[in-house]
Amino acid sequence: MSCSHNDQAYVTMLWYQQKKGRGMKLIAYSSGKDDSNIEDKKNEKKLVLQRPDILKSSLTITKAAVQDSAMYFCASSAQLHTTGGRSDKNQEFRENVQFPPTGGALSFY
Repeated sequence: MSCSHNDQAYVTMLWYQQKKGRGMKLIAYSSGKDDSNIEDKKNEKKLVLQRPDILKSSLTITKAAVQDSAMYFCASSAQLHTTGGRSDKNQEFRENVQFPPTGGALSFY
């Protein structure tokens, strides 16, 4: 899945997963070019986040399985909030995020 925007002020890009009947969950983020952070360490090998430049990001799910069926959303933010050395990225979702007009779906039947 790929995502892009056109506002140089929004340097952080975030990827969210929303499974049916659940809220959005932050799964990956990047605070700049060539930066990649996967939230759930057990999924570090499964999720590949690429950030070739400040305005583009892509997320790849390797060996996708039924449990990966969900809507995936990309967002951009002007900053990454931190609290006591720990990122508060889910709070940021509600405060300071711009979503591009589209999300993507991954479904298995």
